[in-house]
Amino acid sequence: MKLPFLTVAGLLVALAMIATCIIGALSFGITSESADKVRSTLIGICGFLLAVLSVGPFVSFREDRRRKETEESLRNSESQMRAVLETAVDAIISIDERGIVQRINEAAEQMFGYARSEIVGRNVNILMSSPEREAHDGYLARYRATGERKIIGIGREVVCRRKDGTEFPADLAVGEYRVENQRKFTGFLRDISDRKRSEARIREQAALLDKAREAILVRDLDDHITFWNQAAERLYGWSADEACGQTCRDLFFKGDGTQLEPAKRAVLNGDEWVGELRKTTRDGREVIVESRWSLLRDDKSRPVEILAIEADVTDKKERERQALRAQRLESIGTLAGGIAHDLNNMLTPILMSAKLLRKERPAAERDGLIDNILASAERGAEMIKQLLSFTGGVETQRTPVDLRAIVREINSLLEHTLSKSITLRAEVAADLWPISGDSTQLAQVLMNLCVNARDAMPDGGTLTIAGENRRLDEEFVAANPDLAPGPHAVLTVTDTGSGIPPDVIDRVFDPFFTTKELGKGTGLGLSTVLGIVKSHGGTIRISSSPGRGTSFTVFLPTIETEEISRSQPASSTLPHEPGKRVLVVDDEAFILTAVKATLKDAGYHVSIAHDGSEAISVIREQPSNFNVAIVDMMMPGMDGPATMRALREIDPKIRIIASSGLRTADDAAKLVEGATAFLQKPYTDDQLLATLSKVLHEGGPF
Repeated sequence: MKLPFLTVAGLLVALAMIATCIIGALSFGITSESADKVRSTLIGICGFLLAVLSVGPFVSFREDRRRKETEESLRNSESQMRAVLETAVDAIISIDERGIVQRINEAAEQMFGYARSEIVGRNVNILMSSPEREAHDGYLARYRATGERKIIGIGREVVCRRKDGTEFPADLAVGEYRVENQRKFTGFLRDISDRKRSEARIREQAALLDKAREAILVRDLDDHITFWNQAAERLYGWSADEACGQTCRDLFFKGDGTQLEPAKRAVLNGDEWVGELRKTTRDGREVIVESRWSLLRDDKSRPVEILAIEADVTDKKERERQALRAQRLESIGTLAGGIAHDLNNMLTPILMSAKLLRKERPAAERDGLIDNILASAERGAEMIKQLLSFTGGVETQRTPVDLRAIVREINSLLEHTLSKSITLRAEVAADLWPISGDSTQLAQVLMNLCVNARDAMPDGGTLTIAGENRRLDEEFVAANPDLAPGPHAVLTVTDTGSGIPPDVIDRVFDPFFTTKELGKGTGLGLSTVLGIVKSHGGTIRISSSPGRGTSFTVFLPTIETEEISRSQPASSTLPHEPGKRVLVVDDEAFILTAVKATLKDAGYHVSIAHDGSEAISVIREQPSNFNVAIVDMMMPGMDGPATMRALREIDPKIRIIASSGLRTADDAAKLVEGATAFLQKPYTDDQLLATLSKVLHEGGPF
C-alpha cells in the first residue's frame, strides 16, 4: 500500500523533530566542559537533519503540484481543442507523413458521408477524385525527399469525393506541424458547391444580360458603375472595364448631374423611376435614352444599388418629331381649300378699299375704309401666325396655357372650312383652369380630333367641342390607374357620325392603323394625339356606338391659377427719339416705303437699302452715324445674318433689329446671333415704334 506523499513528508519531519528533542535532552545531562562542545555539536547536527528533512519534502511537494497543474491544463486544452474541432463548420482532417488519417471532426463525417471509424487509419486519398487520388502519395513522397510543396501553407480549390461516389468542389488549406520529430498535416476543407452554383447562375444571368438588346448597368448609391453589359458597350462605346468604377455623372454628363438628381430622388422614394435622359457617348454623340431605374436592396431591405435598363430612342424621337410635323401638314392640307377661301375674303376688302381711297371720299367714309383695310390685314396676319404654329415643327417650352384660347382658334378655323352640313358647337366653361404645356401641340391635338370627327360625318351632323373643370377623386383614379387625383381640365370632342366598330376601337391609337381609304390618311393622327397628351401628363378616353357617334375625352392636369400671358398691342405712346438715325434694309419695296414713312412721321432720320450690299455702302459713306439698323433675315444675295456681321465690323456700336416673317420671335432670337431685338412680320406701326424705342432706351440683347 502506497502512502500519500504529504503523509510521508509529515512523518519524516516528525521523526526529525523527535530526534532533535532527544539529543537536546541528552546534551543537557552532560555537565563537563567537554559536554558543552558535545552538546553544541549534537544541536547543530539535529538542526541540519531537521532542515534537510524539511526542505526535501517541500521541494517535492512543489514539483508534484506543478506537474499536476500542467497535466490539468493539458487536459483542459485538449478538451477545448476537441470542442473547437467538433463544432467547426469546416471539415478538419489530420494525417501523418504517409497520408494515413489520424483524426477527423464531425463536420468531415457529414461532408464525406463516412463514419469516423471508416476513415481513421486509412489513406486520405479515398476522399479525393481522380487524378488527384492517384497522384497524392507521390506528392507526399516528393515532399519528404525534396521539400517541394504543392499546397501546404498555400491552399487551393480541389474536387473531393464522398462515400457514395458523388463529387463536390471545396476550398482546401493545409498546415504542417511536428510531433516527436514526426511530420503531421492538418487539412481544412470548406464545401463551396453553393458558391459555385451561384457563380454559375451569375455567369448565366450575365450571359443573358449580354444578349439583351437594352443597355443594362448597375451603380451604387454613390453613382459608381458596378455592372455594364455588352449592349451598354455597343450603345455608349466604353468597354465594361473602362466604365466600371466611373460615375455616370462624369461618363455621360461631363460632371453635370442635373438630369440625374430628380431621377435619383424619385427612385429612392418610390423604388422605381421611368423617364428620358440625354446622354453623351464616347465619340461625343448625344443620344436620347428611355431609362427605367429600379432600386436594389440587401437582405435587410437597405437600398444598396440602382439597376438601370436603357434603350436608345434617338431615332424613334426623330421619327416622332417628323410624324408630328407630317400631321401638322396633313391637318393643314385638309383645310387648305377653306383657308384659301378665307384669305381671299380678307384680301378682297383690302383691294377694294385701297382703290376707293384713291378717289375723294367724305372723311367718315374714308376712315371706315381704312378701318376695313386694317381689320382685314390683322385678321390675315393672325391666320398666318396660326398656320406657322401648326407647321413650325418646333417644340416650345412648357408655359401656362389657356385652353379656351386654343378652342377659340380652332373654332375660328373650322367655321370657314367645315361643310355647311356640319353644325359646329363650342361649350367651354368660362373659368376653365389653365394647364402647363405646349400650346402648338395642344392645338394639334384638338385639330386632329376635329378633323377625324368631320371625316366621320360625310353626310353632315354635329361636332361639339366641350371643356370643363373636374376634380378626380380616389375612386375615379382607382378605375383609371393612368390618372392621378386632383384638378384636371377635360376637353371632349363629340361627333354624331357613323361610330367605331367594337373590333376596331381598341386599335385606333396604334401607329399606322387607319380605317380610311388608301391615300386619305397615314394612321398617325390618333397615335400622335395620344403621345402629345401623355407627354402633358394626361390621358385620353374614347367611347363610341356604331351609328350614334364617337366621343374623345382628354384629361389634362391643371396648374395653380396664375396670370396667363397674353400679347397686348404695343402702345404708340412710348417715348420716341426724334433725330436718331435708322437704317432699314429689306428687299421688299412696299415694306421700305411703309417703314420709312412711319419712322419719318415719328421724327426719325431714315435711310433705306434694298439688300445687304447696298446697306454696307450706305453705312460706309456715313460711318458711326446710325443708331439702329432694321435688317430683314431673308434677302437674296447677302442674307440678313451676313449683313448683320458686315455692319458690326464697320460699326461695332450699331444696334440691330432682326426681322422675319418665317419664325417666332423666340426661335429667331436663338438663330440670329448678335441681334439686339427681333421684330416678327407682319408688324404694325405701334409694334415697330415700340421695338425701336425699347432698343434705343434699354440696349443690349432682349
